[in-house]
Amino acid sequence: IFVDTRALELELYKTSGDITVSQASLESDIVTLIAEGMEVEYLQQATVTLHSTGTVATNPGVIISAYKLNILSQKIGTYTNPLGLDASNITIQRLGGPINILESIGIGTSIMLRGPPEGSAWGAVAYPRNASLNLKASQVALIGEDPIYLYGDITFYNLTCTVANKEIYFEAGKAYTFEGNTYIKGVPGYDGLIKLFSSQPGIPWYSIFTDPSQANISYVAIQDAYNIGEAIKVEPSTNWGNCLNWDTDPVWDGEGATFYWSEAANWDTDTIPTAADVVTFNGTSDKDSIVDTDSGGGTFGGTIAQLTISGYSGTITLERDLTVTAAGAGDGSFLMSSGTFNETISYAGGTIYSLTADST
Repeated sequence: IFVDTRALELELYKTSGDITVSQASLESDIVTLIAEGMEVEYLQQATVTLHSTGTVATNPGVIISAYKLNILSQKIGTYTNPLGLDASNITIQRLGGPINILESIGIGTSIMLRGPPEGSAWGAVAYPRNASLNLKASQVALIGEDPIYLYGDITFYNLTCTVANKEIYFEAGKAYTFEGNTYIKGVPGYDGLIKLFSSQPGIPWYSIFTDPSQANISYVAIQDAYNIGEAIKVEPSTNWGNCLNWDTDPVWDGEGATFYWSEAANWDTDTIPTAADVVTFNGTSDKDSIVDTDSGGGTFGGTIAQLTISGYSGTITLERDLTVTAAGAGDGSFLMSSGTFNETISYAGGTIYSLTADST
């Protein structure tokens, strides 16, 4: 079959078997693809869709180019030979299975995403670093214990990650859009929280949730992350600084052996609040609480972003000064409707300590 078209949209649909492109060339803005039983010529500025019920693949070194590329298939390339693509906007849609991402590797100006070599294998894809990538499947999962680095603007459909202590690095300055159901859940403790970090400390990555009600995120540590739109609740979690519109809200659960803030086990994240955290006492535990520096085995720095006391019947006592900055908190920094707060009385009864808050 020979197809020569100057249309700006082209779909090649193979109802059975694979599409394996053995040769690809570009001359005078005309792309030529050669596959088994098929030769196609089209404009480089076209939107091209390759649709197969089997695998869409390229021979080693072959790259399919277009303005936009849509790949719909059961498998995409192979673990050892990624599907080669070159377009400004690329959609990978796996039919009938998840896209489990084990590796994301930067190779010069290209990126390779690869799944596992066996089991839930779907293949691999290589594409330009400056492309916008859309990943669609019943589930797009970040798997494996090793850190993963994501590059460029990516839209995830039904993103999942449940690997305890997984480190996910988003490219600084790039936007990551979350469609459908987003499920990210670590486990309590510093070695259990999933880390959502920027590739460059101090420079944020950006998130967009098209439907925040479908985001189920908990037990994560977030840093250098700006969410565009309404605040996303990620409770319980912890904010490690330079975040916007992420509601972490560590809650006092009193499960530690002491009364101290510096004992990580007293918080539902099993981590000590940071200067960027919104701290809540809501009656999850009514055990008395002592604001300290390091008597509980860890270290509390003395600053939080917001303190909310509601539904709590215990007593909070200062053994050090406490500063509440209201950073990122539009409702004020210190909100109290129940319980007892000993602002100027030290637990030891000697030194006077104070609470400093921007608003009450």
